[in-house]
Amino acid sequence: MVKYIFPEGFHIKIEYIGLRQLRYFVAVAEERNFTAAAQRLNISQPPLSMQIKALEEALGVHLFDRTHRRVRLTEAGAVFLEQARLTLGQLDSAVQLTKLAVQGGTGLLRVAFTGSVPLVPGFATLVRTFREGFPHARLHIEHMPTGPQLQALEERHIDVGLLRPAPQFQPPPHLQLTPFWRDELRVVVPTDHFLAKRKGRIAIEDLAAEPLILFPRDISCGLHDQTMQLFNKAGLVPRIGQVAREGTAIVGLVAAGVGISLLPDAYARLRTEGVLYKRLQADATNCPLFLAHRRDQPGSLTQRFIKLAQSLIAGKAARR
Repeated sequence: MVKYIFPEGFHIKIEYIGLRQLRYFVAVAEERNFTAAAQRLNISQPPLSMQIKALEEALGVHLFDRTHRRVRLTEAGAVFLEQARLTLGQLDSAVQLTKLAVQGGTGLLRVAFTGSVPLVPGFATLVRTFREGFPHARLHIEHMPTGPQLQALEERHIDVGLLRPAPQFQPPPHLQLTPFWRDELRVVVPTDHFLAKRKGRIAIEDLAAEPLILFPRDISCGLHDQTMQLFNKAGLVPRIGQVAREGTAIVGLVAAGVGISLLPDAYARLRTEGVLYKRLQADATNCPLFLAHRRDQPGSLTQRFIKLAQSLIAGKAARR
């Protein structure tokens, strides 16, 4: 039942009007004929006429001027028709959105991503496909370093994270990590650097004397720890010449000759003038990107996003 409150001057100030009466009224108003409206509603004419009469009595106004052949909306009837359509439309929308919510098609999904993720082709495909497939869902996306992402997942401030954890990271039991993309770690050097002319892969030992430009650990624990691990495994201590909090800043500093860096090859898509991306020794190239979410995540929208991501991963693997 829909509750209407009428202004002073009407016979009844507060009255309850059935949604069925609204549908009957709209049918008569659009058909401008009781017989045609009854056929459209698949009912007989007498109950239809009775319901319209009851509606007019409840409102205290005439909605139709009646003749033997047709009916015509009064001025009050025209106003009520507009509002009745809005009410019925809102009801239909509420029903559809409620069904979609049960199916995981509506709601808010909060996704965080670490620095280089927007440069990964799979990310754009995932976001675009999700938006097209779930147009009624709200997708909130924000840039967030890996460490804060893990904390945000723990505190349920985000639903899904796209991150690069440290190589030694072991997720807690309630956290699910799914491989999403595999970048290759590259040595970023200025075009006039002696390593730029080196043929084949570059060994970590070749970088021992070079000043490194790195992310600070609190921004990119995965890349930072992987770099430290690679040097330590080779029995070396990296020479850190500069830290920068943005990947584009690191690439720009390399181009300026401040030092070299180790970055995922996603950054090569920036096509920055003055730098080259050289391949590392084969056992140091893997730089995975993971999709993280809680195993006990209740939202079915989250599960839809995860399944979509997994289908994209499977499709990419099949094309290899």
